[in-house]
Amino acid sequence: MPQLTIYPSLNDLPASLAYQAHAFIRITWFDIFQYDLYGAMMPPEWHSTHITISEENVLFAHGAVVWKPIHHAGQDYKCYGLSSVFTYPAFRKKGYGSQIVQAATSYIQQDPHADLAILWTSPQLEPFYGQFGWKHMPNTIIHLGEPEHPRTDDGYIMMLFLSKKAQVAYDTFIQTPIYFGAGW
Repeated sequence: MPQLTIYPSLNDLPASLAYQAHAFIRITWFDIFQYDLYGAMMPPEWHSTHITISEENVLFAHGAVVWKPIHHAGQDYKCYGLSSVFTYPAFRKKGYGSQIVQAATSYIQQDPHADLAILWTSPQLEPFYGQFGWKHMPNTIIHLGEPEHPRTDDGYIMMLFLSKKAQVAYDTFIQTPIYFGAGW
């Protein structure tokens, strides 16, 4: 029977599951690896936690919770995100993706130091993530890349505002571009 498991770090993720997740990510989001074919699935500075649904050594679904500090409008925030959320095609339409996102969102919400969370998705997935509390931010501008020459991201952004500090600063996340560095 498939089981949901939370692995606190990439190092804790069993090698067989890590291999399957890495392969899926390389196929689906190939642009991540176009300049580094042997790149790590998640860089250590993302502090990734991996949530899987698997049976024995077969991966059905995966999602990573990542975080990094960001500085925005004069404030420092602990910013979480969801990364590499997927279900293998043979196991879709069974609720595994919902279980992954629910577990990941709960994991983020349980951190008393979490301020906010950002995910990049597509418009057709807004209702899916929205059911877990994620809010589309159509007017939020994200800058990625080097601080001296950032580029404006055109991705579809959804966010959670978790801490009182982030909730009070909500308008600044609409009015002032967020510099996010390399992204995730």
